[in-house]
Amino acid sequence: MAQTKSQSWAKRAERVFNDIERAEGERLFTEDAVTLVSATARKIVAHVMAEDADEVVIEETRGGVSAECACPVWEAGTPCRHMWAAILAADMDMASKSGAATAHQSSPTPVEAVPPAASSASAPVWRDLLFPTAIKASPEERPGGPEYYVCYELRVENNAIRFHALKYRLLKSGKLGKPVKIGREMLRNRSLAPQDQAILGFILGARLNEAFLRHGYLYDTYGVDFEGYRPDSAALSYLLPKLVATGRCSLALENMIQAHALRPGGVGRLEWVGEGEGARTYEAQIRLDARTISLQDAYLFFNTTPVMFVHEGLLHSLPDVTYDWIMAMRRRKGKVRVPKGEMRDLVLAVLDEPSAPPIDIPADLMPAPRPNVTITPCLELTMDKAGVWTRMRFDYGGFEVAYDDPRPQMLDVDSWTRIERDRVRELELADALLDGATTSIGALTKEDLERLLA
Repeated sequence: MAQTKSQSWAKRAERVFNDIERAEGERLFTEDAVTLVSATARKIVAHVMAEDADEVVIEETRGGVSAECACPVWEAGTPCRHMWAAILAADMDMASKSGAATAHQSSPTPVEAVPPAASSASAPVWRDLLFPTAIKASPEERPGGPEYYVCYELRVENNAIRFHALKYRLLKSGKLGKPVKIGREMLRNRSLAPQDQAILGFILGARLNEAFLRHGYLYDTYGVDFEGYRPDSAALSYLLPKLVATGRCSLALENMIQAHALRPGGVGRLEWVGEGEGARTYEAQIRLDARTISLQDAYLFFNTTPVMFVHEGLLHSLPDVTYDWIMAMRRRKGKVRVPKGEMRDLVLAVLDEPSAPPIDIPADLMPAPRPNVTITPCLELTMDKAGVWTRMRFDYGGFEVAYDDPRPQMLDVDSWTRIERDRVRELELADALLDGATTSIGALTKEDLERLLA
């Protein structure tokens, strides 16, 4: 049945949702927690960022409507908030594509559409995007012993990652037979390689824990195996390096092989490259050695710490970026627009946030460096019942900065100049001050001060 204005997903499905789930779904939708994979009048596939759910699939069939969601509400048979949020997002997407207006509007407005004259009453859109808050041998040497060859698969569908372990029987000809699923009895194989024992043992323990948390007791442990295991972010952080180290882990994205044998890659960093004169448009790019990759061109981001992604069959990492930040930028095609009138605010925000990715600032807008600034150390002492506590500070020509402050520079807004910190000189001054402390501060020793300073 073709979908019309009067036959939107919301209109057709509204009567099967209770008020609570609709209200919660509306909240998820307005908080921009839904990422649509595809949306048509007959099928919705979406990713919902929530603690108890991930992928949502709703499809119209000949017998009615089928739906999938991993949350406990739907498992109990009640249409859930995640489905309602996906429905609202699908209706809005289809309405926008057909040029029709819809009653539900996404927030916030896409960055590229921000007019140069932004309202001063609210925070600039670029600030929320750049600094969001919440917002991948010989038979006797083959792993598994002389009879089997063990390998692994990571299959990614609708943003959900599922793990599969397979074994191939070794034929007398030396070739591999057809693959079969690995059962838990494989762990009793004494010739199984230690790295495979670690991987399979970890997954079996995780599956048993899932069964216990779901039912409160282990009533059918024999049926718990490795097939279709869906690791969370903590499990992925542990498993991915071990899987890549085997050289026997393949990766498929939406049934398309991205890597037959996933191999370790390098450590990248995220940076912003801008262009334009009046309003500057920045694109998030990943730098890997001499190569530059657009944020949108990386095949897959894993919700791990550090964030990992796959590019050209290699598993890379981005150690200083959060997964929520990555997802927020991918939803907006990795670009952000900064009106020229707010460029100074952008410079201030970047200098005040040491963890922000490097950003390309036009030379004429960068604060000029202030040379020959005198550095004066100051050791602040406080006393309580536990003893004497210290904090080291440095005065840069009237600008104070704590020893443990991660900022590499300070900004004088009035003169629009920047003061670069001299870490080497700070250490020299700190050592000199500590050397004098042993003779000028009674019972407080140099060792005490060094321990407290650290």
